[in-house]
Amino acid sequence: MSRARGPSGPRGLPGLGNYFGYNRGPLSFLEEVWREHGELSRFPLGPFDVWLVVHPDDVQRVLLTDHKHYHKGPEYKELMLAVGKGLLTSEDALWRRNRKLSQPAFHRRSLIAHAAHMSLETERLLDGWTPGPRALVPDMTALTLRIVARSLFSTELGPEVESMGEAVSEIIDYIDHRIKSPFKAPASWPTAANRRFRASKEEVDGQIHRFVDLCRERGDSGDLLSMLVHARDPDTGEFLDDEQLRDEIVTLFAAGHETTATCLVWTLSLLHDNPAWEARVAEEARSVLGDRVATADDELPVLDRVIKESLRLRPPAWAMGRKPIAPTKLRGYPVPEGALIFVLPWLTHRHPDFWEAPGVFDPDRWLPERSEERHRFAWYPFGGGPRVCIGQGFALLELRIVLATMLARWRIEVPQMPSMNPSITLRPVGPVPAVLHRR
Repeated sequence: MSRARGPSGPRGLPGLGNYFGYNRGPLSFLEEVWREHGELSRFPLGPFDVWLVVHPDDVQRVLLTDHKHYHKGPEYKELMLAVGKGLLTSEDALWRRNRKLSQPAFHRRSLIAHAAHMSLETERLLDGWTPGPRALVPDMTALTLRIVARSLFSTELGPEVESMGEAVSEIIDYIDHRIKSPFKAPASWPTAANRRFRASKEEVDGQIHRFVDLCRERGDSGDLLSMLVHARDPDTGEFLDDEQLRDEIVTLFAAGHETTATCLVWTLSLLHDNPAWEARVAEEARSVLGDRVATADDELPVLDRVIKESLRLRPPAWAMGRKPIAPTKLRGYPVPEGALIFVLPWLTHRHPDFWEAPGVFDPDRWLPERSEERHRFAWYPFGGGPRVCIGQGFALLELRIVLATMLARWRIEVPQMPSMNPSITLRPVGPVPAVLHRR
């Protein structure tokens, strides 16, 4: 790689680049590169020529201003093994068409209908709680799985949906391993891992096709699946075919529960480490809700700031990869074909030029007088530009309803802040033990 025509960065080892340093700890390695080499750096990572983007101006250029010059990064090819060409991985005309067809399902008026599912399933979970020890990851995962089952399929969490959830978790672990590994067998080879992956994928696909057939038989029932099944392209009159439906549904199913469950665990852990804020959120929730569950209409400004601050410090989508498909520049440097652009919310959310005491949990930094002048790309946990996450509104509404209802009734002690596993998403390590105390 030519250092004369690009920003500086660590050279690494021949052939492997900085693979070992990165693999020992991606978050600490990337932060060190940023601190030592500045806002825009460049380094080899295995076969990739990585350009690390941190400053909000450069993030805006990649995700918004010059977005047509980029496609998703190579890690998304691995994701395509699991989710096909859904909204997360598709490009160009296919992405634009399917985004247009899917968008009505996530309009505010559509989300209100799903708020009832969020309230119902949260109350069901809490009804089963008793004071004492719990494990947060399985509880939050089961809850978000129940919510996505109702919102997508208009069904309770039965054995078939639970089986889908287990299969999706196995698929995520498989894809995560492939993304992290510099040497991996082709997915078509009959290795043990590949056979397990195909079995899990067949389980998910079979269940989705059964739900699609049922949806077509019963007509529009108002769930997300119905809206996708009956969505018609106004220009061509076409519907999504079975393969496209499968890809969109598995994308929504996987993203719709895994990332939200992760965010719930991080938020509860951060609140335990900041008891004054936990008390403020609980008091607001009790004052607004009383004994009832939260709804979409509740005003919870303290909780809203807490959620934003949690997403700043622990963004589930901690890194986003892009690759140039047309000549483009960053800070005057020509970005070569084959480069891998790393856009990192994890680092941008800690930039001291935009965040005072960036390592401190301070939800009041989201008060209007402290946030209205902040750069629009200083905080982007859901991405940005045309490809901003379509489920952003759904996720934020779910977080509000679940956390408000939960914290109004229970004090949740998390004895130790979970370690971070920066995989496809920023996941907590282990089940995350907690102790429940009734208010």
